[in-house]
Amino acid sequence: MVYGVLLLLVTWQFRYLPFADFNEWTYQAFITRTLLDGTGSTVFYLRDYPVPYVTSQAVMTALNFVTDPVTAGRWTVTLYLVAAALVAHRFVVANRLRAELAYPALLVGIVCNSSFWSGYLNYQCGLLVLMGYLSLSPVQRRRPVVVCVISLAAFACHGFCLLAFGVMAGMQALQGSWRERVQFAMAMLPAAALTLWYLLAKSNDAMPELHAPVSHGDLRFLAYKLYTVSKAGPYQNFMIGEGTDLSRWPVLFWGGCLVNLAVCVVLLAWQYRALRRPGTESGDLRALRWAAIALGLVCLLAPATAMQIVNPGERLLYPQLLLVFVLCLRQSGLPVRSSRAWLPAVGGVGVLTVALLSLSSLIVATEREGYQAVRPDVFGHAQQGYTERFYWHRPYQFLAMQDHMMARHASHQPPDMPITFTTSLIGMKPADQALTRPTP
Repeated sequence: MVYGVLLLLVTWQFRYLPFADFNEWTYQAFITRTLLDGTGSTVFYLRDYPVPYVTSQAVMTALNFVTDPVTAGRWTVTLYLVAAALVAHRFVVANRLRAELAYPALLVGIVCNSSFWSGYLNYQCGLLVLMGYLSLSPVQRRRPVVVCVISLAAFACHGFCLLAFGVMAGMQALQGSWRERVQFAMAMLPAAALTLWYLLAKSNDAMPELHAPVSHGDLRFLAYKLYTVSKAGPYQNFMIGEGTDLSRWPVLFWGGCLVNLAVCVVLLAWQYRALRRPGTESGDLRALRWAAIALGLVCLLAPATAMQIVNPGERLLYPQLLLVFVLCLRQSGLPVRSSRAWLPAVGGVGVLTVALLSLSSLIVATEREGYQAVRPDVFGHAQQGYTERFYWHRPYQFLAMQDHMMARHASHQPPDMPITFTTSLIGMKPADQALTRPTP
């Protein structure tokens, strides 16, 4: 409860939303609104093919018609948090999970995880879609109309969420008859068609190729994967200006890193418990277990960068963790009698405490140091600042973009600052064509 109150305080009282890339999406939603009402700049245009990653942009665009762009972003984050609380409760109850473990795990590992603080709200909405799907009964999950609706919702959120859903629902269909498999394939056709359309029509103005931090042939690749799992822990390291917790509060930094590593060990233990084959198992749980195995293998083997996405394995890790929670944290129906029965509750409280300290660190640092973006040359050399980048986020990297957006909104002028992420509904024309090429 305290964490939620502080998070809403940050969302509504801070001048700039400290959710990194999300501020870019608020700007793109403002652009979308200006294009829809005919007041937009000729620099931008709306794409004429279906695009994933549009859920939060669509919500904010609608809100832009009734309020200013920043307030639209605040309401979007608030709606996400409310929806996440409701879906998480349903997820725990429907799957009969141990509440003292499930709620902390869902808060720090799914709802307010590293991707949330990096501003990937479209992806986060996709995780809610998957959580809602796993909250349905096995009979409901197999219905073709449910598969079709969920697949389209996942497509609108994020391509990797659609992929994860396809694996989950596909394994479910494989446990049934040939008729159920055919029905599954037919139900997935609309989302598959949209995906194929997107892949074939995707414009060439996409982001430049990203540099992979580590390759498959490097011995550090396994460490990179373990670090990815540990990012599901509660500690987040916020970089403001040139400083992180390592320079501000070293005890919090090193303690938070140790807690994240401990969470990594716990998650690996849960992986083992969830993925091993039990003596007796229903067909529905068997399907979820095979889906978890498939997604886990892809997470392990995925390269550091692919399809203009940093660490694509991480995008499939969180859906896989949802399956692990369902398989590992289920209550047996019998009371647990053990001298160590208090350990899960203590562990959950410890995880929530670190998450709260991490959020408090962001609040205090912002109040003391102000809203400072990270200079591009802070990490100019390969080894410089390596330690500081453990679990780091750059909450205020798009300050200039928000200032430009609010200035143009106040003066009723069209925005024209170049966008950073060209994988959304918004396309940006080359500079030499901006004044001559008409807006579609």
